[in-house]
Amino acid sequence: MPESYEFYGYICKLRHYGVVEAYPGNVYKPENYVTRGEMSKFIFLGSSSPANTTCGGFPDVPYNAPFYTKITSLKCSNIVSGCPQIDGSFLYKPNNNVSRGEMVKFVKNAFGIQTDTSCGNFPDVPVGAPFYQEITSLKCAGSTK
Repeated sequence: MPESYEFYGYICKLRHYGVVEAYPGNVYKPENYVTRGEMSKFIFLGSSSPANTTCGGFPDVPYNAPFYTKITSLKCSNIVSGCPQIDGSFLYKPNNNVSRGEMVKFVKNAFGIQTDTSCGNFPDVPVGAPFYQEITSLKCAGSTK
């Protein structure tokens, strides 16, 4: 990845702190999508959440799944809750890609950013839109532009 890449500095800093890793061949692939499982790893490592699987996992994340400890630890810390199902259960869907809205919710919950919508919303995120509170709260905290 060239140093001129828009997010080069951020990626290097996250790699330095062990939050992100390179793919085999020491490449990063910055244009790849991120799965919910991968995002859980980033949030778990970046927030220094304690490993805790005592609250039980999600039915679609078995004990031997690659991100089981990270996902379950985030659940036990009330950082993630999963995706509600018609029958009232929650699935995690670790292989689904993360939307920008979901990513902001991960960050807000993991770092305890208070709900604050006083600074106004983005034009494409009207009041009542999915993730409105999370997106606007990060904007008000100065964490998004």
